[in-house]
Amino acid sequence: MMANLAEIYQASGQRDKAEKLWQEHFKFSNKFLNQVLLGAGEKTRFAYLLQQENIKNNYLSFYSSRNSQKMAVQAFNFSLTRKGQLLRISSKVNMLAKNSQQPEIKALVEKFTSQKQLLANLTISGIADNKQLQELEEELNNLEMQLSQKVSSFQRSQQEITPNDVLEKLSDKQVLVDFLFFKQVDFKKQQYKTIQLIALVLDKKHGIKLIKLGDTQAIDTAIKTYRQQILPDEAGQLTNRKDILNPTSQKLYNLIWQPLLPYLANKTDVYLIPDGILHLLPFKALMDKHGHYLAESKQITLLTSAHTITHNSQQCVNVRQFN
Repeated sequence: MMANLAEIYQASGQRDKAEKLWQEHFKFSNKFLNQVLLGAGEKTRFAYLLQQENIKNNYLSFYSSRNSQKMAVQAFNFSLTRKGQLLRISSKVNMLAKNSQQPEIKALVEKFTSQKQLLANLTISGIADNKQLQELEEELNNLEMQLSQKVSSFQRSQQEITPNDVLEKLSDKQVLVDFLFFKQVDFKKQQYKTIQLIALVLDKKHGIKLIKLGDTQAIDTAIKTYRQQILPDEAGQLTNRKDILNPTSQKLYNLIWQPLLPYLANKTDVYLIPDGILHLLPFKALMDKHGHYLAESKQITLLTSAHTITHNSQQCVNVRQFN
């Protein structure tokens, strides 16, 4: 209801009222999702988050259209809460379940583990039909739901992580870049336009900045082209011709990295949180107009979400890095 009213205020140009309602809806939905998703199975969690896609597009369209420090903080707060949410919940449930001393929970863990192994074996062997696999997947979802509900009571005291918590963990030489794709919403017509990309840049001195990288069509095409160029051909040979690879790498640098440069000065360590097709991009191989690779000037570390930094800043060096 709040989201629908916020959309109406957006369409009529009453932006202050829309902003207030979006903030209220965001707090409410976060609380609801945390309560519901923790006690649900993976299939159910995924279905709930899919329902939030329209909200995400409206939310990010609104905050990127009102580009300011305040709006940048709100956009990052959305990413901080939602990115990697399914993985965090699954990991938390598994950890709590495995550490529990309750016989009932231990029995559920053992059954879930064995059935999961059975599904993997049947899938690899190819001897099971689709009906059998679907029934087993449904059983696993129900088992995980039971397990989640059993351990959800241990979750009550969790403290919410804020954008300021992330900023405080960054040193003067570190910067966090969080990329987000979204479908741009025409507020008056309430229909989607183009897919847009924004980058949220965090550093201790300047706080949080929102940089609009624009329509993603050129970025999407360039990444797909680059991926094709670096993959082996039909004979299994790799392309080593710099006259083919370098122009595409430089184009991607100009599209994605060049707009960020004013915010990366004097930074040695860059933590990147990709989104969408950017997960396929080897950032270290991006090349500037002088022929220098990004890896020559920055230490690039890939994160799934900003939560990694808040848990322990030292963990970041152990996160998988681009080679």
